[in-house]
Amino acid sequence: MLSLLFRFCVTKIGYPVLLVLTKTKLILPTCLKVIKRITFVLSLVGLFSPILCPSQSTSKIDSLRLLLKSSGIDSVRFRILNELFKQTNKINYEEALGYATSAYQLAKSMGDTVRIVEGGRMMAYSLDDLGRG
Repeated sequence: MLSLLFRFCVTKIGYPVLLVLTKTKLILPTCLKVIKRITFVLSLVGLFSPILCPSQSTSKIDSLRLLLKSSGIDSVRFRILNELFKQTNKINYEEALGYATSAYQLAKSMGDTVRIVEGGRMMAYSLDDLGRG
């Protein structure tokens, strides 16, 4: 009768694997090979994901621009400008500064002190990102 010992070990890549030991040799289960392949595929997907999955922020920015053109309510326009600032500040600091300035001027015309401060902060962030702060 063949006696088997079962033992958990951690592989070099950090995954626990059940090792089956016999008296003569070590039998690695096929799951180790599968884990290595999955790790390799996931690393490739992670490496090329920016290329394979284009950013959705550009379509969101375009949608927000359309909403800004059609909106006539100042409080809604301010929120849209705020969101446009957040989206463009990741990719284009000059454009973000433009949205921040527009939001600040809109808040001043509304007389809303909270939004004036928020617009001023957006401008400050943009100027800091541009090295003018």
